Amino acid sequence: HVRKTLKEYLEDSQEEKSFYSDLQMESGFAVLTRLTEIWRSVEGQLDRPRLGEISLDLPSKSGKTGGTLKFMVVVRGKNFRDEGQVIQQALERDMTKPDSPFLELNMDRLREEPFSDGEGGARLTYEIKLRPDFAPFPN
Repeated sequence: HVRKTLKEYLEDSQEEKSFYSDLQMESGFAVLTRLTEIWRSVEGQLDRPRLGEISLDLPSKSGKTGGTLKFMVVVRGKNFRDEGQVIQQALERDMTKPDSPFLELNMDRLREEPFSDGEGGARLTYEIKLRPDFAPFPN
């Protein structure tokens, strides 16, 4: 029901302003939902994880250009690299599924910023390329 109401609002707003986006509204929701599912699947294996900044750039509706999902995770403790591997492996497993919005991890953009407070831990930043043909709710 919420999706229908939001879609009607979006269509009314676009009509009123004569602006029509080339993105499916549902795409962003589906990508973030999938990230949440992956996060929940590994959360118990991580020590005090915190999901931080998230940036989502969706693929165009034409499917000619892909998008990216970038997010930062804060992990605490001396074994933060092991925890980073748990997250990376979960993402890579999901990418093998045919309905996954995720295409590949951008390994050149993987970042690790260790903390210097003596407790250990780091900010880990991941960037994932999205499938250009991703259509979560085909018409």
